[in-house]
Amino acid sequence: MGLNPVDKDERVVGMDVDVAAVTAAGVEMRQRLHSEVLQPLEQWLDSYRAVKARKARCEELRLELDTKRRAALALQEKQAKHQRQGHQAAAESLTLQVEISEFKMR
Repeated sequence: MGLNPVDKDERVVGMDVDVAAVTAAGVEMRQRLHSEVLQPLEQWLDSYRAVKARKARCEELRLELDTKRRAALALQEKQAKHQRQGHQAAAESLTLQVEISEFKMR
């Protein structure tokens, strides 16, 4: 008794295989891979690049602000020193410079 193949021609993938369906499945897989994996990944990468660029600009601004903050603190220390030593004119001049520095940091 035994098995009798429907199609007498031997094929690499087996007997009675619908080759058109296998080909269509490959095409569908490529389309779904593009729409469900590659396209969202590209969108994510675009967003990542935008955030990375903004982060670099924020870092530049942070460094600039930090420099101005340190300069303002140095002026405040000078002002306090002049006030302790009784140099009112110098202290008033530094007070104005401190106020200007603090205003620029805003």
